[in-house]
Amino acid sequence: MKAIIKFLRERFPTGLFPAILVVAVVGTGIVGGVVAAYMRDLPSLDVLEEYQPSLITTLYDDQGKPFATFYEQRRILAPLAEIPQLLRDALIAVGPGATAELIDLIAGAGPAAKIEAVRALAGIQDQRSIPALYALLEDPSTLVQHWAEEALERMGVGMVYFKP
Repeated sequence: MKAIIKFLRERFPTGLFPAILVVAVVGTGIVGGVVAAYMRDLPSLDVLEEYQPSLITTLYDDQGKPFATFYEQRRILAPLAEIPQLLRDALIAVGPGATAELIDLIAGAGPAAKIEAVRALAGIQDQRSIPALYALLEDPSTLVQHWAEEALERMGVGMVYFKP
């Protein structure tokens, strides 16, 4: 470190080195302050995991016909079947970077989300998912079992008659 400081003092005029040092320290402080300000506004991960978006509230008359709706943002909860295939395939496009999150999702997901996660793992073909896919061969859902078998076959594992 002393060699670097000596080199800089020899190369730069006497007043320039302290000026560069002050600018560097002030710049680092400004960047740190901006990052800290943005970090304060971000929600915690626990809140994001339990996020429930506000939906439209619809009021119905006594004959079952809607007569009013209230909302801050016009959000409609869409079933998985209504989500376009291209959007669902986006998980596959992410590639191996999504494998760990998809494996975590499988552990606590509902049936529809689990099916899509396993289908994405079949498309990604990351070998880190093999133990999780083996466990899913005994899942109560036949679709989950199908996609787990498909993923294992795509990775070249094929039919398995024993547990690893």
